[in-house]
Amino acid sequence: MNPMQPSSLYNTCFQKTLDLLKTGLWNSFNTNPFSFLPSTIINDLTKFALSLPFRERPRIAELLLLITSGRLTELDLIHHDLELDPNIFLRMISKDACKNLKSFGMPVYFRDADSFPVEAVLRLCTNLEEVHSALLFDLNSLENCSQLRNLRFHLPMNQISDISFRKMASSANSLKNLEIFALCIADDSFLSSKFVAKILLSFPNLISVGLVDSSLPLKFIYKTKNSIPLHLRLRRCFWGLSHDSYLRVANTRKLSTYKKGFSKIIKLAVLFCPIIEELAINVFHEEGLQHLCALEHLTFLSINFNYCDHDYMSVWYSVLKKIGPQLKHLSVEASSDIPVNAICDNCVNLESLRIRGKAIVTETASTISNLPYLRRILLMCMDNRSLIFLLSKCPLLTEMFLDCAVCLDDTLLSNILKHNPLSELKVAGIHACKLSRLGFRILLESAVKLEKVSFRSVKFDASDMIQKLKPTIVNYPIFNKLKDAEFFRRKLHPCRF
Repeated sequence: MNPMQPSSLYNTCFQKTLDLLKTGLWNSFNTNPFSFLPSTIINDLTKFALSLPFRERPRIAELLLLITSGRLTELDLIHHDLELDPNIFLRMISKDACKNLKSFGMPVYFRDADSFPVEAVLRLCTNLEEVHSALLFDLNSLENCSQLRNLRFHLPMNQISDISFRKMASSANSLKNLEIFALCIADDSFLSSKFVAKILLSFPNLISVGLVDSSLPLKFIYKTKNSIPLHLRLRRCFWGLSHDSYLRVANTRKLSTYKKGFSKIIKLAVLFCPIIEELAINVFHEEGLQHLCALEHLTFLSINFNYCDHDYMSVWYSVLKKIGPQLKHLSVEASSDIPVNAICDNCVNLESLRIRGKAIVTETASTISNLPYLRRILLMCMDNRSLIFLLSKCPLLTEMFLDCAVCLDDTLLSNILKHNPLSELKVAGIHACKLSRLGFRILLESAVKLEKVSFRSVKFDASDMIQKLKPTIVNYPIFNKLKDAEFFRRKLHPCRF
């Protein structure tokens, strides 16, 4: 349900249906009335029920007619407590109930429970394409799921052992279409490297192992096999220690050794995975950057320099000159200043840009560089010059997030709109700016296609103006609620990457 908007007729009908389900109106029927409805409606109704606030949410048992209708194609119970409904899977063990299920999320509650009921259900779900699980189960229970492409486990490494997946290699024969085998909980990169290596060796056709480091596992494979195997098909990778891993080894010899060997680790990872298209990387030594130039298929790059102790700018500029023109989506994070003119000069085909650090424009900035295809931008910290420099160069901008826009006042906005009226803008999140009521009104009038907004000025509350001037705009009073839909936040979500 959209913030600050009345409930739609569709959702009103859903709420009425849920109220009737709670009364048990249809429980005595000989046939399940929901088995005659289209899957789209059953999916939407179930999602609506499970997304309600906790106190309003129906028990899973009250949704049993929906779950056993045989019409569901998506069922996500991953974040739901089934302690009050522990027999739900036993009641689902029916070929008709599971026959159309394509996406299935198994709940946290069963982590310490007997996995047999879950495995029995999985054996009946022959059309599954995606599984998210907080429960460790026998992979052989997926032997009938020949269409499975996405398998993600939502549990930490300390709950996974080699014994649990001793049959991993044999399972690969029945999961030939599997593209993603991922761990969704950030963990110790050193601890998980052997397990991820085993995944890669068992399923060499994977395109992703999720948002966990795959560079150390590749090093492990190289050392144990004493050679570089055939090129893997990984197209989406995270390289470098996770933040949690970094904190565990900070100020230790282990971290120092890792940093010294970082360049060789990245060089090896590039040799293993030459067709990578999407890469998130935490840089621990600037010498590792040069190897990225060999990634000719790279179009998405999220790079974090916060862990790099040395000056990396000159190497970074040379990398941008080489791969910049092929990049479509770029996210840069650094504790030091980030010159955005270098990005504009070299990454002319960008469609999405995120700067997590202070965006600046150097004195040598070109006045002719442009970002003609840029549609999405997020800036966390900026000044007058960098903001007008960037916004004046992207006429097709549809999504804009300015996280700490204290420099944005009426005068600066007027100058920006002279170069770019933001006429294509559909989503705008502006936080901590200095626009007046007049300035905000001018923005609303110029951005004629605006659909969603989260606006916070240090001078006034804009909610009443939005309702009065553009009542069709969806207003998000909480900035982060709208920011959840931001391109890079969605793309780099551990359950999606």
